Amino acid sequence: MQSDVDRMQQLERIVREHQARLRAYVCSRTGDPDLSDDVVQEVFLIVYRKLDTLDFSASIFPWLVTVARSQVRQRWRAKEQVSEPDHIALMMAERQLDKDEAGESFLESKLDQLKKCIAKLQGKARALIDLVYHENKTCDEASLALGMNGTAARVALHRARKALRDCVDSAMREVKQ
Repeated sequence: MQSDVDRMQQLERIVREHQARLRAYVCSRTGDPDLSDDVVQEVFLIVYRKLDTLDFSASIFPWLVTVARSQVRQRWRAKEQVSEPDHIALMMAERQLDKDEAGESFLESKLDQLKKCIAKLQGKARALIDLVYHENKTCDEASLALGMNGTAARVALHRARKALRDCVDSAMREVKQ
């Protein structure tokens, strides 16, 4: 049995090595960065509890993913609110995963296209994207800032996301040709 100091050092090493990738994976499953942080924190609490029984002879990441997947399922079963995956957050999560595992050229290109598509947005659609994704406001907070009612803001944000998704998909098809 390890001392508490050794256990904490081992946990810190595991967190440093795997946190970003695990968070990207969980975010790709939930579409919610805040929920992803909660799930990843719970995963690392489980790691801490099981440190004495874990086998470090092989990569621990696949096991972390399995635990994270189980945690996400438990939250779904408990009917905690897990929103439909947010495509911008998904692209950012995919970018992190791709960067960690392989070349980043495809997702870098996709991110570049996303930036160009965001630049094409106008009016309240652009303002909503900026408030929600750059200033980390909730949709309700953004609606208040823009003088919109909450329902109109959610619809406008949904349409802006769809426009961005369609724009990026179209641009990526052109790049492939």
